[in-house]
Amino acid sequence: MNNNNFKALFQVLSSEQQILMRTDQKAFTLLSILGVFMVFFIIHFLKIQMDWMRFILVIVYFVAAFLTIVYLVLVIVPRVRTDKVKEENPEINATFFGG
Repeated sequence: MNNNNFKALFQVLSSEQQILMRTDQKAFTLLSILGVFMVFFIIHFLKIQMDWMRFILVIVYFVAAFLTIVYLVLVIVPRVRTDKVKEENPEINATFFGG
């Protein structure tokens, strides 16, 4: 019976790891596609005749692209949290983890 609990736990952890890997893979793909469009836009940027409306739209585009890059990098970066230092450590009950 205890072995079944471990199998279920490992299955949940495995599926969670697969979800995280797919999320990172999608973020890498979106970052690559955004990079291609940014390069394409920068190459053809000089061909655009500027007026105030186009200038404002270009600024909005660059701000949105920058925020998207920041968001995608934050998704890709591993989710690491620092341990909080506790003043008093409560005694750990070993039977709690025994099942």
